[in-house]
Amino acid sequence: TPHPVEMSRLIQRRKQDVERNRKGVAQEFANRYACVLLLKGNKTVVASPGKKVYTNASGNAGMATAGSGDVLSGMIAAFTAQGLSGFDAAKYGAYIHGKAGDLAAKAKTRLSMTASDIIDCIPKAIQSLQLNI
Repeated sequence: TPHPVEMSRLIQRRKQDVERNRKGVAQEFANRYACVLLLKGNKTVVASPGKKVYTNASGNAGMATAGSGDVLSGMIAAFTAQGLSGFDAAKYGAYIHGKAGDLAAKAKTRLSMTASDIIDCIPKAIQSLQLNI
């Protein structure tokens, strides 16, 4: 679950190159290392080997706060433990994490929200989607 700066270090390219081609960079990495990659940032991208790519539409800039990535990783791990594939766990994790972040931003504002605020909004985010995963 790297953000663009971490990804640029992993692949030894400039951050601007990563940002310019987020889907392509994520897909190339997933193919090369036979893994699921979640590239965090505006329009988070999830890629798995082959041509499977998901671009997330939920979330906001207030989520760029300490611990938010840990919350996301925990959600992905929990979905994986419940039997979802790595790709589906990352996809659902990204979307629900972003939805919880959107709810937290409404309650706390983007400027003042914390990772704990995102955690507090996860149940409401799941309920609002009426998912059975």
